[in-house]
Amino acid sequence: MKRTKYNVEADGYHIEIPYTCSEVRKLINEGKHIDKFKLKRERIEARSASFGKGGERTAFEGIFTKSEREIVLKRFNKERKFDVFIETIEKQCVCSSLAIEFNQLHVTEKQIQFIPTTLFISNSFKGIYDEKILNKKELEPLIENGIFLVEPLLHGEFIKFNCNNGNLWFDSYHATLHAFSHWSWCISNHQLIIVDLQGIQIGNCFYLTDPAILSISENKFSNSSTNLGEEGISRFFETHYCNQICVALNINTDLYPKQIPDEIISTETPVNEKMSCVSQEPSTSLGKCVVLHPFKAEEINDLNLEKDDIIEITAKEGDWWQGRCKGKEGIFPRNHVQEFLKVFQFVCCSDYHAKNKDEIDVSVGDLVYLLGKKEGNVRVGLIGNEFKFGFIPFDVVQPIN
Repeated sequence: MKRTKYNVEADGYHIEIPYTCSEVRKLINEGKHIDKFKLKRERIEARSASFGKGGERTAFEGIFTKSEREIVLKRFNKERKFDVFIETIEKQCVCSSLAIEFNQLHVTEKQIQFIPTTLFISNSFKGIYDEKILNKKELEPLIENGIFLVEPLLHGEFIKFNCNNGNLWFDSYHATLHAFSHWSWCISNHQLIIVDLQGIQIGNCFYLTDPAILSISENKFSNSSTNLGEEGISRFFETHYCNQICVALNINTDLYPKQIPDEIISTETPVNEKMSCVSQEPSTSLGKCVVLHPFKAEEINDLNLEKDDIIEITAKEGDWWQGRCKGKEGIFPRNHVQEFLKVFQFVCCSDYHAKNKDEIDVSVGDLVYLLGKKEGNVRVGLIGNEFKFGFIPFDVVQPIN
């Protein structure tokens, strides 16, 4: 019996691959491709109206009637050869294999999971090939009435966290995902980078789909229009700022790794050795930072810090930095502060009047530094004769052109 929410049904085969993600990754590294496909007779019901359309594919909500698993059926907007479907599955497997390896490093409490991608072909061959394993040459003639990519249906707010051309959005920024992209470049020996990370977040886990792999090799992932190759890789690193997770992975490329306003790995006092002494000579300023977490001095050279104190940074060395705060020069832990980064200097595009004690008033044209985010609001430092700190709605600010 057809369910009322669906108005289309089709018989055919659900096609899975009898490989692990690690095996697929090994095949790709060897210049080979998937060539085994396991077929299972299945019926689907779906909605004829799509719920999402991208540059390459259109998505439809559906269900496998036997198992009653909710699924997403994705169809390419233009006709594509079967190799493109195979490459899409291979790409998802490579990303999944690398995500598993990344999660095992335990550099962040966040986890990354790429959801599995399979295929569905509609045809009239009934159960002839049920539970059979066919190669590509044997399978292609069975594609009578179309082919779809199949994924589990995700429930939650769908977010695009980064893209394949280097664009950076503060409202959807997550340090874990940007560090994962950077790490994929390093772990692949500078052969590829995984970007275009998108999906949903449930608790501490990101469930991702439709990634892009930018490859140095012209022979790998060449069927995908999202593979911008070396140009896309260069664009990523033009806007990527190494964060604390990059530091933990030992892949930071900046001389002084920057903590982006999103995820603080630890607010515990660093155990690494402090600077041997505090210089009392006039020092060149290396910029300013704001205290996010109070710090109580443990030794004579330490600074006592309260939340929202402003520090003039005069030296950076490991986990302990030196600076001036409230007339005193001293040492402080860098993971308790947030640098004022030019990349996160924004301008207010409208007036806003505080509605509670955590918010601040801003006017059109005010310059602010973005320091954090919470439920559609951003915590900012208002630049003026004195800094003021508080929350405002994210749509009140925009990047400085």
